[in-house]
Formats: sequence, structure tokens, C-alpha cells
Amino acid sequence: MNSRRVEFRNSREMTLAGIKTYPGDVEHDDPSDQRPAVILAHSFTGYKEVPHLKSLADEVAKRGMVALRFDFSDCIGESDGSCEKMRLTNQVDDLKNAVTFLEAMGEVDEERIGVAGHSLGGMTSILVASEDDRLRALTPISAPTNHEGEKLFQGKEIERWEEMGHTHFPSAKRGEVKIGWGFYEDLQKYDTMEVIGDIDAPVRFVHGSEDDIVPVEESRRIYEAAPEPKDLKVIDGADHLFKREEHQSGMVDTVAGWMEKNL
Repeated sequence: MNSRRVEFRNSREMTLAGIKTYPGDVEHDDPSDQRPAVILAHSFTGYKEVPHLKSLADEVAKRGMVALRFDFSDCIGESDGSCEKMRLTNQVDDLKNAVTFLEAMGEVDEERIGVAGHSLGGMTSILVASEDDRLRALTPISAPTNHEGEKLFQGKEIERWEEMGHTHFPSAKRGEVKIGWGFYEDLQKYDTMEVIGDIDAPVRFVHGSEDDIVPVEESRRIYEAAPEPKDLKVIDGADHLFKREEHQSGMVDTVAGWMEKNL
């Protein structure tokens, strides 16, 4: 397998930076040898190079599929955008355009594209899959159902955030970043429980049993409401980021296996 950096545009004419990981040593663009593809969506204040997404991209490619991980349009990674204007609505737009970008690749079978999203990226993937039938398989990982399911926001002084117009969150890549109030306001418009019934693709929910950021009950709740075919895999002992090697390996195998089976 191999990787290369790619760029594509969203509907707001912003450039999004990504990494494409593909099987074998030689990249090709041969329509006669089309492969399934999986988009990997990062979490709130995450970025495309986080270890668990890189491991997942490598495993997806090892199984003969193309993987695309990219930075949402905020200030964390290499894509255009600012954290003060970060919005879930914008992430939905970014992800839809990632699907369009993959469709244009001659080596990708446009009828076999899936998405795996972590945390807020998982919520984004559910929202997109509920209205975009181009996605043929889905694996939300440690995903909240709405803004109340994400404990990171419960610890904030919400009234103060609104009054000031911004607040600060820690970021592994950038240190403290400034998030505008519009992000939280926009987030409140979405609840995946309201749209899960609209998904027409096989969905596997993956969650760590010891997740203290998004409780595993979030996945259990939305799993019950999801249409068939569906599955729920709880990684025993895993935290939100699957930091231990055995937990990360279990998550990666579980997600890649679902994609291999359904694409």
C-alpha cells in the first residue's frame, strides 16, 4: 500500500487537504480495475493524521480498498477555514464533496463508497448518509447522537460562551483553539436520532466500553433506532481515542471488516 496527498474543493470554494491511501506499490487510474473506497472523517478538533485514522486507512488499503482521510474546513489541519467559523453544517458539506471527489477517480467504483467517522465525524457521517444515497456502507465510531451526547461541551460555561461569542478548546495539533459561539448554536440543530431511519445502507456502530467523552450508551441508543441491516460492536476496555494498541487494533479490524463485507 502507498499514500499521497490530495486536494479537492467544497461547495464554498475552499480547498480541503487529504491523504489517499491505496493498495499496492503503484497508483493507477484504470477504470477497468475499479475498487471500493472508504472516507475517514475525523473528530472535533481532530485532523487526518491522528494515529487511529492512519491505522484504519492502512488496513482499508491492505484489504484492497482506497481510503481517503481529509481535514474538515477549520483551523486544525491543512484545509482552508477557521475555527471561529467551524460548523457541523460545513462538515456535512465537506463530506459530501469528498464523496464527489472520490467518484471522479477512475480507479474508484462509484457504486461502492462508504464512510467511517469518529466522534463528531461519526455524527457527520450519519447526517450525510441519511440524505445521500451514494454512501453504501457506514461505520460511526464513538459518535454522539446530538450536542447533549458530547460531554466535552457539558463542561463549558455555555452562557459565558454565548456572551463572549467564543470559547477555547484544547487541540492536540494546535494547542488552544478559539471556537465561535456559532458552532454550538449550529450543533443544536442536529439530532441523528431524527434521521437514522432515513439511512439506506448497512451500518455498524463501534464504541469503546470505557469512553468518558461520548458514553457507549449513545451508540446503543441509536443502534436500537437504526433500520436493518445493522450491527453494534463494543470494544471492551477502550477509551474514546482507542489509545491502547489492542483497542485500536480491534476497532480498525471491526471497521475495515464491515467495509470489506458491504462494499
